Amino acid sequence: MKRILQQTSRRFAVLAASDFLWLLAFFYAGAMVIFSEFSERQLLLTSVLAAVFSLLVFFSLGLYGRDTIYSEQASTSRLLTAGLLDFTVFYFALVVGFKLEQGGRAYLSLFVAVMAGHAAVFAARLLFLKTFNLPFMRRALLVVGCGTRAARFREFVERKLRHEVRILGHLRVTSDEVSGVGTVLSDCSGRDTNFKQLASELGADEIVVALDDQRGMPIDRLLDCKTSGFRVRDDVMFLEDEVGYIDTTVVTAGWFVFRPGFARSEMFLVVKRVFDVVVSLALLFFTLPIP
Repeated sequence: MKRILQQTSRRFAVLAASDFLWLLAFFYAGAMVIFSEFSERQLLLTSVLAAVFSLLVFFSLGLYGRDTIYSEQASTSRLLTAGLLDFTVFYFALVVGFKLEQGGRAYLSLFVAVMAGHAAVFAARLLFLKTFNLPFMRRALLVVGCGTRAARFREFVERKLRHEVRILGHLRVTSDEVSGVGTVLSDCSGRDTNFKQLASELGADEIVVALDDQRGMPIDRLLDCKTSGFRVRDDVMFLEDEVGYIDTTVVTAGWFVFRPGFARSEMFLVVKRVFDVVVSLALLFFTLPIP
């Protein structure tokens, strides 16, 4: 558990510091246009307060949560929400607090600064997660299973997600399971093995089940991990959620029937997101106070 807390605190510190600096830079540039009569100290103080407020909004929207950090879709939608909320609050602060009378130029500068700052935050997060090879920024996976299916999963992850995910090791849960991944981290075929304790000691972020024979799945120990805060998915669900890939050689007919999906294309998601943002901005425009 101590290792998990250390990784989480490092991850949070890096992202929060990066977010703050990007927001501060763009807010300072916007403040120079809006408050041209302010001194440098006043501009810096105003920008720092605005950046701190934005970080509080990020906290409230869960942008530092583990699932949100590693989900581009969740990060995008929440950053858009945070940007609209920041713009609304800052607009009311200019109108009510500062009684700004510069007209549209100041409000356009405010909008550009807020949205550009949030776009920079998103781009910086992508760099940290997909380009920079920082071990504490990569998700640590503990794989239950060491057979053929686990070997296919490991090969795919190392080929497609090597900058985002690292596999801590594989666990053997049945005595007759033949290893296809080389070294097995631990033989957990005995009933006395505590998955939760092992995952905590290794600093795992998530547990992925990749068993050739599902009848050997240790349901009770996996439920214990899930109720303790560890995310538990099987290999098919993990690859589908992360990269949109479905391994048809291991899925069953029931999976195709009951698994949600197949109804929404990438174009549908893009159009839906654009529509949501345009409607939100239109409603925001019509509800703004008259200066």
